[in-house]
Amino acid sequence: MEETISLEEIFNLLKKRWLLIIGCMIVGLGAAFGVTTFFMTPKYSASTQLITQTPVVDNRVSQEAINTNLLMINTYKDLIKSQVIVDKVREDMAQDYGFQGSASDISQMISVNQTQNSQMFSITVTSTSPEEAAAVANTVAKVFQKEGTKLTDTKKVTIASKAEINRNPVSPNKKINTAIGAVLGLVVGVLLALLLEFFDRTVKNEDFIIETLELPVLGTVSIVNTDDVNKSLKNQGLVLDEDMIFSLENSGTNMTEDTGDGLDLDAKMLREAEDMSRFYNVSFEEDESSSSSHSDDNHTHQDDIDN
Repeated sequence: MEETISLEEIFNLLKKRWLLIIGCMIVGLGAAFGVTTFFMTPKYSASTQLITQTPVVDNRVSQEAINTNLLMINTYKDLIKSQVIVDKVREDMAQDYGFQGSASDISQMISVNQTQNSQMFSITVTSTSPEEAAAVANTVAKVFQKEGTKLTDTKKVTIASKAEINRNPVSPNKKINTAIGAVLGLVVGVLLALLLEFFDRTVKNEDFIIETLELPVLGTVSIVNTDDVNKSLKNQGLVLDEDMIFSLENSGTNMTEDTGDGLDLDAKMLREAEDMSRFYNVSFEEDESSSSSHSDDNHTHQDDIDN
């Protein structure tokens, strides 16, 4: 018979395994935070902004000229990352800052972004060192300012703002990574809870016996908690020692006679239990005294025989 599971059963399952789920979430959160903090190298970025101007015909600025300038920015993007510019940047960086990387390394650091519908664009450099990122960005801007007018029809390249050292890392993002780790841990916890339930073949209710095994249920035995039973008996004043109960049963006390209400019966039973307890204590003390006296007499008699 095909086994189905309802949303309520899934909810109860997750509720039963909530410690496992929360534990997996905490482990995922801690793992993501630890990897982000101790194993991932932080990266820093610095940006510089430039403006280009093309020659003006008849001292008039037409819409066509503006559109041409906007389209030329795509050319500038490719030109900035070209071998001509990058090689010159590497030479200047090696001379001024002792840069040890290659031209390919510099090309991978650079990204060019254009402001929408504007003749201004920015050069952003990302590096593991904030000082190096700012130095490369400013060097690229200077080299392009000189070489851009030679290689294109650009009349003038102006550096609108220089790159500054930014010591706040742009990656990795600890908050995002930690949140991702927590979510992944939560998902893993839920999957583990479902798998444990799927592979758990123990009998949990009558439905399994009736539907799966197709056997009749003759009866059920409820699990009784001893603590709950004792607590209930204490509330009624009926918790007695086993010896006391045995003594009361053998004393011939008639529990069926009309003794009044339940409180009177309880009080009577407690009084009889106390009397029996005192009786056994006294009897036990007398037996001990008698046993001790008899033992002393035996020792004395043995001494006389020895003498």
